[in-house]
Amino acid sequence: MKINLSPQERPDRLELCRQGDVLLFNGEATDLRDLVGKEEIEHPWIAGPVREVGGSLCVTVILPHGPDAPLDTRYPSAIELTEDGNVPLPAFSR
Repeated sequence: MKINLSPQERPDRLELCRQGDVLLFNGEATDLRDLVGKEEIEHPWIAGPVREVGGSLCVTVILPHGPDAPLDTRYPSAIELTEDGNVPLPAFSR
């Protein structure tokens, strides 16, 4: 699974966990397979369509951060996941 991050300065926080094709956003499960191919997705943490590329899911997730977030949070790299568990996100603030 590939997760692209879309940084936004906002006060709420995000904890993200992967369980197969399911992402848990602050404990709430979303099965990404159900969203593949849908152009419009109404989800508070997903920005844009979910795609399947070469058998792997690709999703863009909103990354909240504080006003003093470090550069690696404001300009994050994509995250490639090969196993289940907590997703390491860049720091919310310094």
